[in-house]
Amino acid sequence: MNPSPTDWHRKPKAFTGPCPVCGCPTRRPGQHRAVAEAEGLNARWILRRKTPRGWKHTAIVQRREAKSRAEPGPKPRGKPGPKPGPAPKTMKRLMQAANLVVQGSTLGEAGEKVGMLYSTLRDRCWEYSAVWQAALDGARGDLENHRRQQEKVIEEVRKAARSQAVPLDAAGYLRTARLADRWAKKLGTELFPSNGKTTLATFYREWCVPNRLADASPLTKETFEATLSRWRLLVGDPPLNEIAAATLTKFRDSLATCRVGKGIGPMSPTTVARHLRHVNILLNKAGPPGYRNRDAAGLIPGPVPWVKSPRMVVSPPRIVTDVEISACYDATALMDQPRGLPYKPGDWWRALLVLAWNSGLRAGTIFSLCWEDLAWDRRCLAIPPKRMKSRRWQITPLNGAALEHLRKIRQAGGLVFPWPFGRGVFYRHFHKLQAFAAIPRDQRFGLHAIRKTLATRLWGCAPEAAVLALGHTGSDVTLKHYVQGPIIVAQAVERLPQPEAFRRGTPAQGAQAVNQHPKEA
Repeated sequence: MNPSPTDWHRKPKAFTGPCPVCGCPTRRPGQHRAVAEAEGLNARWILRRKTPRGWKHTAIVQRREAKSRAEPGPKPRGKPGPKPGPAPKTMKRLMQAANLVVQGSTLGEAGEKVGMLYSTLRDRCWEYSAVWQAALDGARGDLENHRRQQEKVIEEVRKAARSQAVPLDAAGYLRTARLADRWAKKLGTELFPSNGKTTLATFYREWCVPNRLADASPLTKETFEATLSRWRLLVGDPPLNEIAAATLTKFRDSLATCRVGKGIGPMSPTTVARHLRHVNILLNKAGPPGYRNRDAAGLIPGPVPWVKSPRMVVSPPRIVTDVEISACYDATALMDQPRGLPYKPGDWWRALLVLAWNSGLRAGTIFSLCWEDLAWDRRCLAIPPKRMKSRRWQITPLNGAALEHLRKIRQAGGLVFPWPFGRGVFYRHFHKLQAFAAIPRDQRFGLHAIRKTLATRLWGCAPEAAVLALGHTGSDVTLKHYVQGPIIVAQAVERLPQPEAFRRGTPAQGAQAVNQHPKEA
């Protein structure tokens, strides 16, 4: 039997809108009923809920609460006053929720973000409907103003990228361009639309990655993507047929004025040349095929644009002295990371220092070493190509000191040097170790400095051994970037044979000139 609208009932669960029995619009839990005209109550519906103090009756779609006839109360004297507004904390949450709803969040998601239950936020929206509607209108107005400002900044970035003028503040422009790029994605557009034309970025994704970089390392792809990210923001990623020498010049000069990190300093000429070299590689692959470029795509019919790279300044390599490495070795007893290993953290750090000092391996290779790569019987490391930058097998002999320290941390399997954090956290702990060793801040070093130290020492003994130990294909890179020439020259000068007169220190008595002038003779 269907209930009467004026009898207490619940809205069926299958209905999400108003109650099909009495038309009550509320979604709050509890029993409700319609108010008959004969009851004389100033309400259209009444909601009741069971509380520890008894039934609580609430009027629906009415400014004040009405009580049922079963529980009469004293009639209020005078005209009822206006309903008080929400508390300041509730008002703040309603404003925050309105902003989130206008931005696209549901009421439940907005309640979770502002710290309110969905049912509580829903009830407050019904209770303070006028305040909620005003908050929604204000949020829509603020969103529209913010959207207009975003569109204005996006258009300014597009104009600056299309022009050939180098921005005066390239670092500030790059920050604004990155922000505009995020805003454009939120608005559902592209900062620099390609309009169906092939740009350098689309050529990299659609042709270079599947054809040329299919077996490349993730680090190689990351370097190309970092270059293309700056290229797209600084020059606007124009189509391939519109790239000219002026475009490359603007890209080079803008990079030279950019700051690296948090205001550390301008980008070095070496880094600028590296980004420019990556762009030239992609342009050559998009250019016409040739004898040394047979797999080119031929999308650029004419000569490929080119611009001269900045002059690179090669600084002398940082050489770690025996005193510094010994102080770090002694300070390993104070380290407390990594934890949770079957040996002490000091053993981990000592094995790392000794292996890096005697092998010269790169940091990425060291942290990817597995115990299966270590051949104890042959006293060497057989590193597979996937763990080497050169993608070639590397056989690294180990001396007694390295083997002894590795035995102290030996395990059945897994990584030789497990590190649960990222590379940046490792170097923070490595600098902490050097602080314990009383090494000044401006003289601290990384694992690559240890690699350069080994290269310099091996070059003084046998240059071929230095090239092979570092895994280089030729001696040019080793001599240019890893060997400190003054040390090698000083060692050679010390071993330079000296004439007998130099060793004697005083001229011989009665010595005669060997080469006399003919007239004097």
